Amino acid sequence: MTLALSLQTKDSVWLLTDHRLSAPGFAPVDTAVKATRLELSDGELLVGYAGIGLTPLGSQPSHWIASSFRGTKPAVNDAMYHLRNLALQEFPKHLRRVKRVEHRRHEFIASGFKDGRPVVYILRIFEMNGEFQALLNIAQMHHRDAKVGTTIPFVMTGSAVSSIKVLNENTLREVLRYARYYNRSKVSSEVVARCFFQIGSAIYNDCKDGSISPNFLVMWQNNKTGRHLGGGGAFEFDRSGTITPLDGSIPTIAGGMDINAIHKALFPILEDLGNADEAAESRRNAALASIPTTPDSKFR
Repeated sequence: MTLALSLQTKDSVWLLTDHRLSAPGFAPVDTAVKATRLELSDGELLVGYAGIGLTPLGSQPSHWIASSFRGTKPAVNDAMYHLRNLALQEFPKHLRRVKRVEHRRHEFIASGFKDGRPVVYILRIFEMNGEFQALLNIAQMHHRDAKVGTTIPFVMTGSAVSSIKVLNENTLREVLRYARYYNRSKVSSEVVARCFFQIGSAIYNDCKDGSISPNFLVMWQNNKTGRHLGGGGAFEFDRSGTITPLDGSIPTIAGGMDINAIHKALFPILEDLGNADEAAESRRNAALASIPTTPDSKFR
């Protein structure tokens, strides 16, 4: 399982995920990237999840989400319904490998903006009476009515949910307060991200089953209609709270383009720019031709 915690405010959304991959009989490793960024026709989404972390063939859900939306640019709502249909089609074959029926589930949290308004979606894939089902909940954010302690503006999923008891309302209010300060350019994004890291560390210290990692990724997305005029970023924290380079780039789809695939193709091209012979030109053309442009929704 994992930990995913999302916060939605009027002008920014935030997502905390851990990195642990664990399975019975195997030592845990903390290398997973459990988040995807989607830039869509009418908004943006940060997608985190809990459940399947890695398939036997080495596929991660975060990369699967990106490849599924490659070459497309749907609206936010359409994208989530599409994700629901694809997950119900592709995930059961992997969830059936889980021995305990109650653990045959996968949950996505997708938070972001639709037409300048904050939204959060919760998608659950689960088995009931021998059949897998998908349940998609959509919440339009109304922050004048939102109170800490409800599902709005914080949403959490994963095996560590029971450890939320270590957080009191004042802690959550403090994070929300700093996020709102960030919206008004009174504090930096790092200040808010560190608040999230501290929450993750408290939950990690309380979670005794070893299902989450001590290192965390914190992502954020700004509202295009807010003070920061869109954009966002991410911080990687090790267990001591030191910011470290991201181990792997975050799967990102922007305007239908697979940003990770483009970066992967461009690196050898940039290294080869000093060569003007035909062989170098052929290598550059081959690298550009290797960039995938069509969706691939198979979760292998």
